[in-house]
Amino acid sequence: MGFSSALQGRAAHEALIVRQDAELRLMETMKRSIQLKAKCDREYAIGLAAVAQQGMKTDRADEMQGSLITKAWRSYMDELDHQAKQFKSNAELLEVVCEKLTHLSQDKRKARKAYQEEHAKIAARLNHLTDEVVRKKAEYQKHLEGYKALRTRFEEHYIKSGRGGRKLDDVRDKYQKACRKLHLTHNEYVLSITEAVEVEKDFRTVLLPGLLEHQQSVQESFILLWKNILQETSQHGDLTSDKFKEIQKRIDNVINSINPSEEYREFTEKHKTSPTTPLVFQFDDALIEDIPGKLQSNTLTVDNLTVDWLRSRLIDLEMSVKECQEKQLKMIEHANGGSPIANGSITRNGSTASNGIQSPKDSQNRQSKDLNALRCQEKQKQKLVDMIKCALNEIGCEELPSGCDDHLEQNFIENSFNNDQQVSV
Repeated sequence: MGFSSALQGRAAHEALIVRQDAELRLMETMKRSIQLKAKCDREYAIGLAAVAQQGMKTDRADEMQGSLITKAWRSYMDELDHQAKQFKSNAELLEVVCEKLTHLSQDKRKARKAYQEEHAKIAARLNHLTDEVVRKKAEYQKHLEGYKALRTRFEEHYIKSGRGGRKLDDVRDKYQKACRKLHLTHNEYVLSITEAVEVEKDFRTVLLPGLLEHQQSVQESFILLWKNILQETSQHGDLTSDKFKEIQKRIDNVINSINPSEEYREFTEKHKTSPTTPLVFQFDDALIEDIPGKLQSNTLTVDNLTVDWLRSRLIDLEMSVKECQEKQLKMIEHANGGSPIANGSITRNGSTASNGIQSPKDSQNRQSKDLNALRCQEKQKQKLVDMIKCALNEIGCEELPSGCDDHLEQNFIENSFNNDQQVSV
């Protein structure tokens, strides 16, 4: 069971952040402990060397010439001196281990920050579109109320009463503007819902699982490096005595039992959540209940009021699709010709080596994640392009329908004609 299928929930995301913080604190605790161990080994080496030097000082050595006791003692002191040198060497190697642990901690902090920022980024886009749908719906309701008010005013106070003139023309213009605003808002509302559906689906099925899969790969890479550091620390403390061998065996068994792929099993089981529930974006049919059949749910309205706007929007969307395709092509070319970049760290002899964070697998994982994001953007924009093209193609070369109500237009023309005849009589 992996991150991508088990940790999609908000609580699981927060738990993963808390887990990484706990791992960073553990790294700091380990670093302080290893530093203290190196200090103790160094001081012990100094004391042991002093013991060996003191033991080598014997008065009247010539009087003990050929003594097996003296030879054994000198050999014993020589071995103490060798032990002192070994402790000193181990202390120096532990300092190198501390440097590696410092680099690992720094890289882990960067990875945690990158994961948190990426998660916030893709979540923010979904939240933005969710808010956009709510805002477009509110605008729809606002323009709908204005449209209904002007329509009622146009019908009851002017057409039915048979009055005409300049005031009627003003009301007619206001009515047409309100009608146009309503239709444009309708189209924007439909497009925002369509885009939100695509973004939400991609967030739930592609972007979030991809991010979590990448993060699991990074986390397991850190665990492998962490395991190697623990093994080095263990090796530098092995004194080969029976007691220390037993201790060392237990330590080695514990360390060797670390399996990066099994590291997060218990954590994943504890914080397991169900996959994110799909958000349903649906056109509110109540908005068009009192309007003639020109406005239909989830259908773009193409008329003399909206056709120019639709064509302009189509051009913008097609340019966006083309940009996404060009970015994908560049990314693929770069991936085929580039090489992974490794973060530097200090080895035992002070040279520069790779910490292993930017392994080929990790680099490929990141490129795949970015490429998937671009493909999602292209698919989202292409969905809108196809929708607009389909709506425009249905009209074809036919005369564009009027955006306003036909019977109101006809009543207005007949009323104006009758008024003109009365004036001429």
